[in-house]
Amino acid sequence: MGDWGDASVRVTGVRRSRYVEFDFSIGDELVVELVMPYREFCNFCADRNAEMLPAEGEAALAYMELAERLADT
Repeated sequence: MGDWGDASVRVTGVRRSRYVEFDFSIGDELVVELVMPYREFCNFCADRNAEMLPAEGEAALAYMELAERLADT
């Protein structure tokens, strides 16, 4: 997939214990709010070589729990 420049993601929440809600940004020019199932989120980040910015508060805890639960599946 092409050059995405300085792509980054920041998890902002988890929905229904399955979907990752996050902001995807490319530099300072583009920020998009997205929601994806966990596996697709992981692939999305890897395909774009996106830097994972730290989540905050409840979003961080919910994401850690989701990642741990789905890590082995």
